[in-house]
Amino acid sequence: MKRRTLPALLLPLALLLSACGGASSADSGGNTDGKGSLTLNVGDQKGGYEAILRASGELDDLDYRIKWSTFTSGPPLL
Repeated sequence: MKRRTLPALLLPLALLLSACGGASSADSGGNTDGKGSLTLNVGDQKGGYEAILRASGELDDLDYRIKWSTFTSGPPLL
């Protein structure tokens, strides 16, 4: 029983550490919209929502800044 305890404890730790390292795949190009001192960091997958909001004009004249981070797939967003 003791031989299985150490691997059973190390596996969740290894998974946690590998999950925390996934945020480095984000492209935070520094493009911001709006003005003001408050910045809202938004994660987007392949620029979908950013393009829709820009085309509709919803990003014009904001009282806060939006910093977009583009992710290539869904899991790093979490």
